[in-house]
Amino acid sequence: MAFSLSDKRLRLAGAALLGVCLILFVSVRLSGPPNPVYQGMRLSEWLLGIEPMDAARSKPGAEQAVRAIGTNAIPYLLTELKPDETVLQAMVRNEVTDLLRNRPFLHIAPPLSPDQRIRGAYGGFRALGADALPAVMNLLRAKDKPHLRVHALNILFLMGPEVPDSSHALLDALKDDDARIRSSAAMWLATFGKPDKEVIAALQQAASDPYGRVRNHARYALAEFAREAAEARSANAQPSR
Repeated sequence: MAFSLSDKRLRLAGAALLGVCLILFVSVRLSGPPNPVYQGMRLSEWLLGIEPMDAARSKPGAEQAVRAIGTNAIPYLLTELKPDETVLQAMVRNEVTDLLRNRPFLHIAPPLSPDQRIRGAYGGFRALGADALPAVMNLLRAKDKPHLRVHALNILFLMGPEVPDSSHALLDALKDDDARIRSSAAMWLATFGKPDKEVIAALQQAASDPYGRVRNHARYALAEFAREAAEARSANAQPSR
């Protein structure tokens, strides 16, 4: 079947465009922070096997690999939390994805979407646990970047109650100008908070917050603290046998 000259030019132009997209993608990946390797696999590959919300659903060895990489993973994880894309970058990612899907012999993983990269970073931070806490707290102090503070609170929630000193670190977040951050802080305290005087006082103030979700989380936390205190008093009042 013969092709016209215009068809060949279109094919060449398309191939050239895909080649440029691939070069741009590779150059961007190489210009970022190190992507540490463990047992022959990059950190980015291990992150794909981690379920942020449930460690039991992570692929075998994925979380152990991130912990083995340790704090060397943090620079890469921090970058994955900031995957803002321009329209051009999104177009390049889509073109490269199509190119790589049709050419598996290249052995290059397709680029991830911003949501996929954030999800991977969440899983990586959760797997690192307390070792990542200083970096997460630095994100929480990023006053000029509310989206990073939201990420920090989400990560703390995934880390759960075993993260030391989180209750008091979140008290300032309850006073944040951003309602999303106050809501996330109240939700963490409602789920994992310790009922000391400072935390209770902050939650009592948050119970009058103008934002409904903040009020609801704060009131729920206070109700839970009161219930637990009543159960403890009841248990102590039981006569010993």
